Amino acid sequence: MKSNLLTGLLAGLFLLGLPFPLAAQTPSAAPPPAAENQATGTENSRLQARITRFNQSINLENPAWGRHPELMVLQWLGLPAPHYRRLESRSNALESPSQITVIATEAGLMDDAIAGARTRFVFGLEAGNWQLLSVQQSWKCRRGSNQKDYLLKPCP
Repeated sequence: MKSNLLTGLLAGLFLLGLPFPLAAQTPSAAPPPAAENQATGTENSRLQARITRFNQSINLENPAWGRHPELMVLQWLGLPAPHYRRLESRSNALESPSQITVIATEAGLMDDAIAGARTRFVFGLEAGNWQLLSVQQSWKCRRGSNQKDYLLKPCP
């Protein structure tokens, strides 16, 4: 059911003529999220810079997407999609939320060390549009002592 809803939403954007780029980044963009997720000062500032560029890009190129955090998450994650991708949205209020958290869970990745990835996106409402505030990625490893949980440390 959720897959049909997402497909319908993307098809609707296509029919409305809203652009849906195939890549989340330009070739000169910052390193991928796996490298940015370390909590050191340099990586954290790179992640904040990428979030700022992402928000600016959405506001300039696809302003209608600012009303749909899930579309913004899909844009951040980019294509190609893994074998399995699920988005879960949670808000701080049922009516007129000021913050939304979207959790993207992915499995079937083409990686021998990573069984799955979970990325947590936090959005805040500013001037009627959602702005990405933070991104946190965790991984489920195929090897090691803990293969059941998602960990903040990248897989060996």
